[in-house]
Amino acid sequence: MFKKTFLIFYLLTTISIAFSQNYIISGYVKDRQTGEVIIGANIYESNTSKGTITNAYGYYNISFSANDTLLLHVSFIGYDEYTQKIILNKNQEISFFLNTNKNEIATVTVNGDFNTNKTTGSTVEIPVATAKLLPSIGGETDIIKTLQLMPGIQSAGEGSSQLIVRGGSPDQNLILLDDVPLYYANHLGGFISAFNPYSIKKVKIIKGGFPAQYGGRLSSIIDIRTKDGNMKKLAGEYSIGVLSAKLSLEAPIKKDKMSFIFSGRKGLLDLYSALYIKMIPEIKENAGYNFYDYNFKFNYIVSNKSRLYFGNYSSSDAIYIYFRQNKDGLKSVNSFETGWRNTVTNVKWNYIFSDKLFANFIFAHSYYNYHNSIYNSYQSLSDTVSDYIDESAKNKYSSNINDFILKANFNYNLNYSNNIKFGINILPHVFKPGVSEFNVMLNKEAILDTVFKNNNINTNEIAFYLSNTFKIRDRINGNIGIYNAVYFTSHKKYFSFEPRVILSYDLSKNIILKTSFVKMSQFVHLLSTAGVGTPADFWVPTTDRIPPQNSYQYTFGTDIYLKNRTIFLNFEVFYKKLNNLIELKEGETLLWTTKDWQ
Repeated sequence: MFKKTFLIFYLLTTISIAFSQNYIISGYVKDRQTGEVIIGANIYESNTSKGTITNAYGYYNISFSANDTLLLHVSFIGYDEYTQKIILNKNQEISFFLNTNKNEIATVTVNGDFNTNKTTGSTVEIPVATAKLLPSIGGETDIIKTLQLMPGIQSAGEGSSQLIVRGGSPDQNLILLDDVPLYYANHLGGFISAFNPYSIKKVKIIKGGFPAQYGGRLSSIIDIRTKDGNMKKLAGEYSIGVLSAKLSLEAPIKKDKMSFIFSGRKGLLDLYSALYIKMIPEIKENAGYNFYDYNFKFNYIVSNKSRLYFGNYSSSDAIYIYFRQNKDGLKSVNSFETGWRNTVTNVKWNYIFSDKLFANFIFAHSYYNYHNSIYNSYQSLSDTVSDYIDESAKNKYSSNINDFILKANFNYNLNYSNNIKFGINILPHVFKPGVSEFNVMLNKEAILDTVFKNNNINTNEIAFYLSNTFKIRDRINGNIGIYNAVYFTSHKKYFSFEPRVILSYDLSKNIILKTSFVKMSQFVHLLSTAGVGTPADFWVPTTDRIPPQNSYQYTFGTDIYLKNRTIFLNFEVFYKKLNNLIELKEGETLLWTTKDWQ
């Protein structure tokens, strides 16, 4: 299977090389006011009808024939179009700076961002600026929840920001925050997402036709890119709503060379509960729901060819109840707390080896933790009581994942007809499926002090991918690739060979036919004790006994443009088969258990 796929890959690349070009224009597209790079900007040449889009770091390169006179048009939603005439007699590096469109928006319409890229199927991009203008609950703009307005995507529950994509489950959506996987991306049990809209630059979801550089989940890829920080001047914004207060601050450290951005959000529900409790003095209680998230990013342009990033993201939720009472000669204390936390840290280095070769290296750490605790105590108020009581009981549970991630991604622009991507992903996982602690004290003596640990599970996931985005005679566009993953458990290896094929055919100027076939595998599983979106969610690994999930998806669709391309119609059908799905047995729980979780 591997040999056949590689042979097809080689033949398509060889055929399209016949249409190779001579000179390359490359560079970045940026916001003129802030210096931020623009992801997905369109670069289109009107004389030859050739075009491309900027990558996730605002970089583009495109080939043309020698001595061509070019008229390049650069555009992106929310910006004025920029046009430049170029006489091409050598390779050139040209960066474009776009001005923000100042026209007022009379009506807010939610649209996908349909660009000139014909080799990504079932993909929707939501402009963040548009999402901010939509009605929100409690003043909370939710970028992820906006995706639920798109076909094939549903909410996991009423009011939930978790997504059901083409019949999958929430854990089958790979959420990438600046290329790093995130395991829990919600606040308030899924009521709002854990992303501050002030820090987000672009959101893209792929529902099918997954390019070869993505893997690890079955239903969708949610690719979230954060802002790099204003390179020109100090800027910021803040707001206070019913549910939270938000702040964002960005500024250059060295103008046009080095910048940072910090954004944070703090929930206000615990403040409301504290005020209410203080209004009733006889209640000796404290209860609330606290959440926060923050994002910090440092951005340094080392040279025209080299760029360095450092980022840190953290989010936390906690539900807590504390109750104290003095009655009948006894002091009783009862408390309950449950919470979950995410942290992501990454260092990225972009380097342009040549006009044709762009590279991105990533070293990152992703951490997820869930914990739950219950405490009860009873103590006599007087030492003279003959039946003196001093007893307490404590139950604690915790579960977590540690991911250490190393990625090397390369983009090689062979010519206008061939763009090759390849790379390697190394993901060592350390799972702690559960630690249960039981402690009972009677008159300051321990009568039960037990800790039950499911042993840490160390696994390794290594994947290599190779793909070619090609064009044949300006009518046939495609992306063919392979994603090969190897997953190591303590005594077993799982191999996953995943072919990816995406093809489109321009039936006419305004009608495009598309089809795709992809195989996906998933090596981590989500078990929920009380349903989708609750805090009691446990991530567990593929093991010697539990195989990986996998899926096969076939899609066929058509894009139709009407009235000078001002109206866009898209129709798609898909067939999706999923295997080896698991769920928690009915009536079972992982909380405070002394059983092996498997």
